[in-house]
Amino acid sequence: MMTAVSKPTPVPMAPAASDSAPLREQIATFLRTFQNADGAALEELNTRFGTAGPQAVKAAIDELLDEGEAYTTIDENHFAVV
Repeated sequence: MMTAVSKPTPVPMAPAASDSAPLREQIATFLRTFQNADGAALEELNTRFGTAGPQAVKAAIDELLDEGEAYTTIDENHFAVV
C-alpha cells in the first residue's frame, strides 16, 4: 500500500546578492524577492543562509529591524522588507 507524501514548500533563492555581500544585505535581497503575504519565517531564513549560522541570521534580521528596513508580519518570527 502506498501513502501520499507531502512535498516541502520550496524556498526561493535570492537573486543578485553576491555571496561576498554582508549577510544583512543578502537577507534584505532575499526578503525583497520572497513572494508570501505572511513574510519569510525565521526558520526559512536559517535554512537559506544556514552556512552563516542561526545566531548570525538573527543578528542580521535584528539590524534590519532596528534600521527600519524590515518589519515583522504575522508574528515576531516572520519578516518582510519595506
